[in-house]
Amino acid sequence: MLHTETVEGTTLELLRRLQSESMLDSFCLAGEIALALYLGHRKSIDLDLFTPYPFDVLLLKDFLETKYGFRTDFLEKNTLKGSINGVKIDCITHAYERLGNPCMEDGIRLYALEDIVAMKLSAIADNDSRLKDFIDIAFLSTRLSFYSMLKCYEHKFPKSNVIRPILRGRDVCRYGYEWANLWIINTHNGIKGDLERIHIEDYPAIKQHLDKYWDKIEPRADQGDTAYNLRNCAYLDEFSKPKIVWGNLNTFGSYAIAPENMFINAPACMIVPGNTYLLAVLNSKIADYYLRTLGVVRNGGFFEYKPMFVEQIPIPKITTEKAKQIDNILSSSLSMEDKDVKIEEIIEGIYGLSREEITFLHNL
Repeated sequence: MLHTETVEGTTLELLRRLQSESMLDSFCLAGEIALALYLGHRKSIDLDLFTPYPFDVLLLKDFLETKYGFRTDFLEKNTLKGSINGVKIDCITHAYERLGNPCMEDGIRLYALEDIVAMKLSAIADNDSRLKDFIDIAFLSTRLSFYSMLKCYEHKFPKSNVIRPILRGRDVCRYGYEWANLWIINTHNGIKGDLERIHIEDYPAIKQHLDKYWDKIEPRADQGDTAYNLRNCAYLDEFSKPKIVWGNLNTFGSYAIAPENMFINAPACMIVPGNTYLLAVLNSKIADYYLRTLGVVRNGGFFEYKPMFVEQIPIPKITTEKAKQIDNILSSSLSMEDKDVKIEEIIEGIYGLSREEITFLHNL
């Protein structure tokens, strides 16, 4: 149910009338009023009407002036700003893919909440943010986790994503991870011929934050084209894919699949792309035993799971049916302990281990 009490009655009636016009049938409500209608957390007064399509600005201007007494303040291609009876109205082309279907309720057509969230984070990242923007985020956190909000932002603005979640090796466990709510400011240096580097001038709020640490940022040797940029990373795109990740130093093999756009901090490692069969092999007793024949176990039973060792593990080919069997176990409602037992049995069968070999591995 929309919180219509957050908007003046005359403004709501004007909104309904505008959205009933065929000339505005592709425009949906966005911005602060849309968020207030969803959350009911504060009053709002301005109408932001966005469409994913180009529109004839002059034609819309003439229509609104003639029928509604619209007063024009600004216009350019695909942008018309002005007011009707003191109510500010912006009509803008927002040429980004919609994350969800528009919500139509009580005669009002709004962008999906996921789209509103993405736009709010974009406003914070791209402009000097205001206190009320952070208040909005605080109220949104009662509906969505901040990680979910960031995913909305990533999906809507894939080329604008600067703040990314990051894992450390210690956060990774067998078949999962415990994210410590850590983030990386990914002011990357681009990929030659494919991706433009981050220009800090486009992110004034982030620049303002980084400038607080300028005495540490400026003398770095590992910087990109500017001190604000990270050094070149040839595999930058790999972080935007599902991947198998693991900590470099552990007492036993602990591998997990990290989602798209989740970064991982060195010396932790990753394999791209990640799939559940390879994950099951890496987490198996036979793989861990084999790895420990390649290197030296340190004091306390710690082993360094270097990529140069992991890449030597022989991986048998399997049938599609066997791979689906592993997928089904991992996605089932069984406890992780029961899943581990069933998957271990499958891997032992794939490698053709004898009963004596299985007993040997389980007794280590």
